[in-house]
Amino acid sequence: MFYGCISIRPEPCHNLFDRFEKLHHFEDSSQEGINFFDFKGGIILSTRLPLDTGDFFYMNESEGILVLLSGFIYNRPEINSRFNISGKVNDAELACRLFGLLGDDFVKIINGDFSILIYQPLSKKVLLYRDHLGVVPLAYSYDKSSLWFSSDIYALCKVFYSDERYDPEPFLATFRMIDNTVLPVRGVKRVPPAHYATIKEGVVLNHKYWYPEKIYTDNTLDRESLIKEMKDLVSNAVGRRCDPRFNPGAHVSGGLDCGVVSGLARRKYASENPFYGFSWSPASDNDETEDFDERKLVRDHCELNSISAVFSSYDHADCLRYSTTPVNPFYHEQKVQEEAAGRKVNLLFSGYGGDEFISKGDRGIDTDLLFRLDLKSFFARNPLSQPGQLAKTLLYKILLPYLNIPDSSVRKAYNSSSAYLKDSFRASNRDNFRRFYFYKSRRQLHLGFLYCYYLPVRMEYWHISGQRTGIEYRYPLLDKDIVEYVLKVPSRLMFSGRYSRIILREIGEGILPESVRWRTRGSDPVTEKMAKNVAKLCFSDFASQVDIFKENSALSFLDFELLGKAIRNKENNSTVEDIGIPELLTRIKFLHELTKWYRAQ
Repeated sequence: MFYGCISIRPEPCHNLFDRFEKLHHFEDSSQEGINFFDFKGGIILSTRLPLDTGDFFYMNESEGILVLLSGFIYNRPEINSRFNISGKVNDAELACRLFGLLGDDFVKIINGDFSILIYQPLSKKVLLYRDHLGVVPLAYSYDKSSLWFSSDIYALCKVFYSDERYDPEPFLATFRMIDNTVLPVRGVKRVPPAHYATIKEGVVLNHKYWYPEKIYTDNTLDRESLIKEMKDLVSNAVGRRCDPRFNPGAHVSGGLDCGVVSGLARRKYASENPFYGFSWSPASDNDETEDFDERKLVRDHCELNSISAVFSSYDHADCLRYSTTPVNPFYHEQKVQEEAAGRKVNLLFSGYGGDEFISKGDRGIDTDLLFRLDLKSFFARNPLSQPGQLAKTLLYKILLPYLNIPDSSVRKAYNSSSAYLKDSFRASNRDNFRRFYFYKSRRQLHLGFLYCYYLPVRMEYWHISGQRTGIEYRYPLLDKDIVEYVLKVPSRLMFSGRYSRIILREIGEGILPESVRWRTRGSDPVTEKMAKNVAKLCFSDFASQVDIFKENSALSFLDFELLGKAIRNKENNSTVEDIGIPELLTRIKFLHELTKWYRAQ
């Protein structure tokens, strides 16, 4: 990760710098301080990673340029060949050379996960770049006299946190649709994915460099070409993210996304023994009453691919511990990070993001078939002999989304989840609600997922907590080449018979057990039961702290009177299951500890 401060005007910006620097320190880390003209900052890495701080910066006083990079450029071979680049050149110097050759928009030709700073002190020009999908975080704060930035965006927010600058919007994600571009501190700005910010002569401008909305459907594609080309794209996306310096592992589940990614990663690391697969499903075997248990699918997949399955031992004690260390609200993944670090795994492949693109489900497909008058395909999916199914498709999958009307189940879900907010905080962000739920084509839905910017939020948490644990994440299904290709695919090729997600099902032949490959069932009740049971065990601990939560002014958006009534109802009636109070209290506890951390000096 990198961080720094640049004095734009003669007044030094370093009066806060010592605190800013200390916030980036963590256990078992190595740090390299960098001073360059009016710049002061550094690179910090976990010693558990097989990396050197010198790999992530390049500076040349005679040329008057400094480049810091957090992350990796994956298409180096193509770039080296195209621009005749040879010798030992780290990614930061490569970015510098491309910038010199191509100018500000040089990132257009990069395929990678990265945040990049370029500073030219002689012209007082600063550029901040973020990768196409937002895998690596980057944020800045600018007051016209100094610029502060970091790829640990929460450390940056902590430096500038105050009651006057506090913005509760990011903390409302538990309850409703939010604006995912906003950070908890006003004046601290995310660089959005696929954007770069320029700061020169006191002016900040944001520039977009990637335009997936300009990609249109290629109706000449056929099924055979699609599967062949997508196989190559997915295999290349996994392959270019492999690095022999690391000890690899992967997320595993009974699903298509993690299954294909972990299976391909295992093949790329054929000599790695053991190759660990980390599951969120519980390690205990006391849930055999469920009619569906994803652990069987995980075991079948791991056996087929010679992966050593590691099931989760996440429990009550973990939940209590994680709630007081506010680095990542995804407690299951915090447990994975600990399990991985304990096995010296420092590179994790994940199938995250597949559901939004290559393995997206049914939504939008029927809309395209009907509006493109592909009635043969439409009625094959929705036969006239099943009028009930046909009516539901026409109403819930086509008409309501087209007319921007949420169906009753969506309204009910948001009314329930926002019930404990004060009235003035209950309304979802309209733009993101529209992007996520309303569409007139499958293509529009894909673009809506991109521009809701909810995908980067999880990756930010995992990146920052992973870096502090010594774990690098890789998301092959969010490779920009895959996303661009999916936007070209006609909807008639996105399903086969009653099966959606047909691309990964076809790619998964020989990689996935047939039980996984043709699975149509959704979430795993065993894992859900474990999470609920842990929340119930923590209920009394967190319920006893509600008066403390109430005194936290940063949580003033909560209706504590209504919450108190629900807690008392739950305490007096242990059979109450439908109001989700234990799970809600777990998240409120996290928010309480996080806001305490921001305030602490």
